[in-house]
Amino acid sequence: MGAHKFSGLCLHSVYVNVIVSDVVLCSLQPAFLDIYVNAILSAKEKPGKSLTEAFHPLYLQMSHEDFQSIVIPSSVKMLKRNPEIVLESVGILLKSVNLDLSKYAAEILSVVLAQARHADEGRRDGALAIVQSLSQKSSNPDALDTMFNAIKAVIKGIKCHYACVVGLL
Repeated sequence: MGAHKFSGLCLHSVYVNVIVSDVVLCSLQPAFLDIYVNAILSAKEKPGKSLTEAFHPLYLQMSHEDFQSIVIPSSVKMLKRNPEIVLESVGILLKSVNLDLSKYAAEILSVVLAQARHADEGRRDGALAIVQSLSQKSSNPDALDTMFNAIKAVIKGIKCHYACVVGLL
């Protein structure tokens, strides 16, 4: 990693960790969200776990609107394009947010479940961590049933895409 990238990542980590006040975080949340999307979800290389965890205050303050309109599209896009880069980061995000994830489960599962059968153990672990967070943070029984059926289909060897998961609703 070049010195410029390293100093930029350190700056992001320090910047996020220094700001702890809810008032300051709320006023700067759009900037933090932009930094998060660029540094973590759109990264060219796998971001370090400590950098991803440095955004914890942002995860705790995230609204459904920001999650649905900014975070989910970026996460799904990168999970499709380069899952090995963002699986761990998306897992940390989902574990940390204070949101009901029921309405996002089908969209996320549609791209993550293929990783649960990947030859690489790290990818399987990352995918299972995401599935675990989705199931723990979903309150809608229909969403849980959808997740169960999608997982069952993958275990049986049926290739299940978004249309398959949505069709289970």
